[in-house]
Amino acid sequence: MKRGEAFVARWAATVAAGVLVAGLSGCIAPTVSIDGTQTATTHGATPQPTTSQTPTATQLQTPTPRDLRASVAPGNVGCFPVEVPLDNGPRKYAMGTATTDSSGVPISYKVASGDVIDYIADRFGFFNPCPRAGLGFAYLNTINQVRRGGYPWPLYAGDTLNLSAYKITSVGTINGQVKHEAAPDPMPQQK
Repeated sequence: MKRGEAFVARWAATVAAGVLVAGLSGCIAPTVSIDGTQTATTHGATPQPTTSQTPTATQLQTPTPRDLRASVAPGNVGCFPVEVPLDNGPRKYAMGTATTDSSGVPISYKVASGDVIDYIADRFGFFNPCPRAGLGFAYLNTINQVRRGGYPWPLYAGDTLNLSAYKITSVGTINGQVKHEAAPDPMPQQK
C-alpha cells in the first residue's frame, strides 16, 4: 500500500469510527412519564428515573384533554362556528401574553420566541368542528388570514395574533407588518 493510500485508509477509518460513535450516542433518549418524572431510555435497558426539578408557576404546562374549550357563539367564520376563546394558561410553545377585553375574554396574543401555532390554539381552547379543515388550529388561521395572510405563515416573536372573530379586520400583525388579504366568508359584524 502506498503512503497516500495508507493515509486515506486511516482517515476513512477515523471518520467511520466518528460516525459510529455519533450514531450510538443517539441510542439514549430522555422521555417524560405521565407523573412528570424524567427518565432516560436505552435500547434493551430498563428505564431509570433521573432527577427532575420541581415545577414553578412560570414553567411550561403541557396541553391536556382537561383544558377548557372555547365556547360557541352565534354566527360563522368561514366554515367554522364563532368561538369565544378561554385562556388555559401559558404552556410549552405557547408562552406569549394575552390581552383581554373589558369582560375578560382574550382578544389578542403577543407571540413569544419558540411559540408554535397548534399549542397557541390549544391554549385558548380552539377546537376544529369544520369537516373541510383537517387540523385543530385551522380556526385560528381563518380569523388571522386578513391581517397575516393565508396560511402557512411563520410566527415571529412579537407578532400579534387575533383571537376574536369580531376583530378580524383590526387585530393582527406578522413581523411588524399588516397585510390586507381577503376576509373569510361569512364573517361576523366587526367591532
